[in-house]
Amino acid sequence: WASAAGNELPSQTGHSGKYLTTDGSSASWAAVEGAKVEKVSFFSGDASASIRSASMTTAFSFTVTKASASTDLLLQVETQTGLWNYDTSQTGSCQIYSATGTAVLGASVRCTGEWNNLGATSATNNEVRGITSITRIDTTGLAIGDHIFNVQFTSGDPASGGTSIGTYSAVAWEIA
Repeated sequence: WASAAGNELPSQTGHSGKYLTTDGSSASWAAVEGAKVEKVSFFSGDASASIRSASMTTAFSFTVTKASASTDLLLQVETQTGLWNYDTSQTGSCQIYSATGTAVLGASVRCTGEWNNLGATSATNNEVRGITSITRIDTTGLAIGDHIFNVQFTSGDPASGGTSIGTYSAVAWEIA
């Protein structure tokens, strides 16, 4: 690094982990900012649930223990899910519900691509299976301690079929 008047590198002492920046006329050190993962929790199981309701119904729950009140929770749930019916089409939807905070998480409560088997008839295969992925972030500043989250599903026409939920996995990231 060649030094010329006005082009000196600022002192590096005491600036470990920082990056060099400029305002257009002088160089300085700045802290690297961004999200920091404080804690990760993993859950898995077999819900073995069959939902025949037009109302959101809990298929399974998991409990996250928050370490800090100032962090956000990022929740990702993957389920093996199926829609079944006798002779009509079927649709379904899902959400993550905070049983502790009594609220739906996220601005949108629909799963990845609201699923359906609209081409089903009594003469064709009447079940559609797939992996359902739900990702939501809670930014309400939940208190330190245990928080229960319910994963809930519906079926569009419960009189003629339902939604089945098999194995699942859930990951909770506590982010500062």
